[in-house]
Amino acid sequence: MRAHTPRKSALDRLHELGGKPRIRTISTPQSDPSRVAITFDGVHDGARATRISIRARDLKQLSLVPGMVLDAETLEALKRAVRLDMAHRAALASLQRAPCSRRRLIERLSRRGAHDRAILETVCDELSAAGILNDEASARSAARAMVARRPAGKRLIEQKLRAKGIAPATAKAAAEEAVADRDPLTDATSLARKRLRTMSPDLERHVVVRRLSGVLARGGFDPDVCRRAIERAVGESIDDA
Repeated sequence: MRAHTPRKSALDRLHELGGKPRIRTISTPQSDPSRVAITFDGVHDGARATRISIRARDLKQLSLVPGMVLDAETLEALKRAVRLDMAHRAALASLQRAPCSRRRLIERLSRRGAHDRAILETVCDELSAAGILNDEASARSAARAMVARRPAGKRLIEQKLRAKGIAPATAKAAAEEAVADRDPLTDATSLARKRLRTMSPDLERHVVVRRLSGVLARGGFDPDVCRRAIERAVGESIDDA
């Protein structure tokens, strides 16, 4: 049985060229006009001319043309363009699978060590400028989704957003916006009543109050709101509980 040979990356193929490689052709794939394919003289794997792809915007900066022989400085610049292309495609694929914050995206793509941190920072700057990576919009969307799924206080929403890599100020603003037209007492009471229905009717009153207090506190509601919501849910004052 023939052993599987791992596919070589564009960087691997560039490293194999050595010396001063000469560009044979530059073309734009019909499937993706934002990228260009560059082939070099010589063979790769004994059969095909070495071929790599980079972004069209980087080609313009490098001023590459067919027939050009690359010196060491230009070759290093081309390798950087390849790294940018690889990171850019990886970032887009990751965001399509699961939108996230800038910090979380960099953490995801850095985890396997396949992408340099500085390259990822550059790609994230570009995606942010294009409006594709937007922490503010992502935070607002996530905050609204949290509130829609289950009643939650501002503190919990803010904590969850920060855990997703959202900056504190952005998380706070998104949390405040998500609960701006909601009544925290109504939400807390709804959550308390829902939890109360799952409790045994034989539980002592102080146990019920303690458990509901924990549920609402973990839900991000302020102490006063928790107390009043529990009183509404159980139908009596809990000052002596």
